Amino acid sequence: KKEYHVAVLLPFLIEDLKMDDGKQSNQYVIEIYRGIMLAVDSLKKNGVNIVIHPYDTKTDVETLKKVMLYAEMKQMDLIIGPLVP
Repeated sequence: KKEYHVAVLLPFLIEDLKMDDGKQSNQYVIEIYRGIMLAVDSLKKNGVNIVIHPYDTKTDVETLKKVMLYAEMKQMDLIIGPLVP
């Protein structure tokens, strides 16, 4: 394949993010995503093209269910997540 599509389903909680340098309530999610992006960068250097599709699942199972019904989810080569309580 020329490129792989990866869905990342994490509780980013976008509406709660602060733009300052302080710790976020979901800091672990941000760190997981940064790690994923580091891996994507390493793979790209080795000729593997990864397209990341991030989805904010919040901390809500109903939101997750809606995301899983998106048509583009059928085209994903890999799904990372979800993280739900």
